[in-house]
Amino acid sequence: SFHGCVETPRNSPAITRHFALPRNEYDALLTPKSQTPRVYTPREAPWVPLTEYNVMDIDYRKLSKKIVVDDAATVSSIWLLPAKFNGDVMIFAHGAGTDMHNPFIAFFHEAIAEKGMLSIKFNFPYKELGRKAPDRSPKLEQTWQSVLQAVHRQTDYPPKRVFAAGKSMGGRIASLVASRGEPLDGLVFLGYPLHPPKKFEKLRAAHLKEIRCPMLFIQGTRDTLCDLELLRKALEPLNALSTLRIIEGGDHSFKVLKRHGRTEVEVWQEIVDTILVWRDENILPIQTKQLR
Repeated sequence: SFHGCVETPRNSPAITRHFALPRNEYDALLTPKSQTPRVYTPREAPWVPLTEYNVMDIDYRKLSKKIVVDDAATVSSIWLLPAKFNGDVMIFAHGAGTDMHNPFIAFFHEAIAEKGMLSIKFNFPYKELGRKAPDRSPKLEQTWQSVLQAVHRQTDYPPKRVFAAGKSMGGRIASLVASRGEPLDGLVFLGYPLHPPKKFEKLRAAHLKEIRCPMLFIQGTRDTLCDLELLRKALEPLNALSTLRIIEGGDHSFKVLKRHGRTEVEVWQEIVDTILVWRDENILPIQTKQLR
């Protein structure tokens, strides 16, 4: 098997993949069915054209649910139920300074539902109460676990695969839950907060090696909470398959400078397309072959 890291240039951002698959099987997964598989050199970009993801228009209905975290906390969640459910569930958690109604989270929540996935977003308890300061980590982790339990308890949309996604703190807390054994089929980090601003010695990465599901890191080159070289070093020894997608010029919220000539929505749509390609790469054969 080919074990390693391929960093691949593209017209806009770069993508890095850490994987444990025979190279021919890996390339086959990244090749559109309409094209003949080709062999890629380590510096080329094995990237699926994204047009196939932009032609679906699946209706969904909206459902609000209260989820009990503990005796003292109940949080709101919004479920977008697709008319044609494909078996995949993606759950979105907000960052420290926003709630689930933030336009950034709302965009991804709706865009994923349009692709046939059960899409869920929720509040952490402190935002449910209108507070600014986040809850302590155990409470945040318990909230993630309660939402996951709610997904598995309901029977109308039985999940085949469950993906946890989060902006900054929301994603980091999901990774802590996964590192403690919560079964997930994938993690999506919409700006992983690797360290506090300018405090490069305080890395939040030690637990990542305990995670056993595929992980997608989407990071901006101007993110003050994630030095990319430090992140690359942190990803190198990971046991699970990890993918790094770089948004050129993006800050921690993926806002790009005017000179890049891209709108906020264009950047967000690229991230959605990245998530969908990554999701389709991470089918069961990959998960059974990841390093343990």
